[in-house]
Amino acid sequence: MKLRNYILLLVLLMLIMGVTTQASAFSPPLNWNTMTMPSTTYNQVTNKLTVEAPGVIPVLGTNTGASQPSLIPGIGSYDPVQPWSVLNGAAFSRQLGWNDPNYAYADIPVNDPSSIIYTIKSIYGQGAGIWIECTGKSPELNNYLAVGLYGVNANDTAVVDAGNPTGYPYSGIFGTTYTDFVTKNTIVSPTRWQWDGYMDHNVNTVAFSALTGPNQLFISNYTVYIGNAAGNELRLDAGGIVHTAGEAGFDLLPSTGTTVTWQWKGPAFVFTRQTSVPTYAVVESDALKISG
Repeated sequence: MKLRNYILLLVLLMLIMGVTTQASAFSPPLNWNTMTMPSTTYNQVTNKLTVEAPGVIPVLGTNTGASQPSLIPGIGSYDPVQPWSVLNGAAFSRQLGWNDPNYAYADIPVNDPSSIIYTIKSIYGQGAGIWIECTGKSPELNNYLAVGLYGVNANDTAVVDAGNPTGYPYSGIFGTTYTDFVTKNTIVSPTRWQWDGYMDHNVNTVAFSALTGPNQLFISNYTVYIGNAAGNELRLDAGGIVHTAGEAGFDLLPSTGTTVTWQWKGPAFVFTRQTSVPTYAVVESDALKISG
């Protein structure tokens, strides 16, 4: 065999190996770029919480290849042994996040006098916190706990922190049914979730099988309120005394709570799911005109 043939064979083998390696590589976990952070604030005079309207409707992406996954073509493939494997077969976003605009990020929120968490604990007691309750959402929408840049560790690495104090990364929240990553049990998560005061961009997903049309809208309604460690709402009377939900006359006291609605938009196009198609049959999917 001539030298030229050897070289061609070597190049071909290298290409095949490169394609094989690339095909077997898993996509990186989802980060929080691009970010939109509606501000959550507390007025000490009126004892009311306010949550800023998001102002945007994020697009649910299908790939994590860059900082704007909704704009990257292709479908991500995620390691099935990692907690972020819930992204497989789904469109997703972490763009929206809960945020305290007064928190300086130089310390943990409970130690920062400018933070909303510090302020609330100083008024309502050390067991008090901010709770977010999902009061209704699109049934196709799933929500998962995310911590830090890659959703699994507060130090912004992709190393899973199994001891994370707010819960195991990618556990379901806001009424999402999920498989516990440790016990493998199926769990329906509570509709209430306690916010820790950090900038938190949770994971929001919709399964491909639930996408029925282009730019499909998904919605989630939230009530944000001050509550005790068990999630029971707290209110102040005129004398500054704290009362807990269930006490006589509690409903006559002004609520600290507020409401906010978040929305997400599905991919710009989907392929209609085909049913009852015989094996090996050729069927025509939706027609899509590509321009540009």
